Amino acid sequence: MNMFKVEIKNAFKPFLIWTVILASILSFFMSMFPSMSTSEMAELLQVKMDALPEGMIEAFGIDMVDFTNLLGFFSYSFQYILIALCVYSGVLAGNSLIKEESEGTIEFLYAQPISRNKIIST
Repeated sequence: MNMFKVEIKNAFKPFLIWTVILASILSFFMSMFPSMSTSEMAELLQVKMDALPEGMIEAFGIDMVDFTNLLGFFSYSFQYILIALCVYSGVLAGNSLIKEESEGTIEFLYAQPISRNKIIST
């Protein structure tokens, strides 16, 4: 339990930084919603959507998204939040593996009859 508290304490500052970044991305996108909900923007968006091929619209799943609706606009902007979360999880995984390597605690796993790919994937 003490190791858990130490790891949480060490990871708090990067977590806080990433939370601020994600909140700023979300607030940036949501600040654009009032201009997207106007009828002029809806007409412009419809003209742009009509110019795209039907197969492309279906492949990306944007045939049912309504950008004038708050939930529809949020569902569009959430993909950027998801990408940032994936980058953060990759950074955390890489940092933990590098930390184990530099501290020498991974040597026990290297002595076991498992591959390095198995160590990284689990």
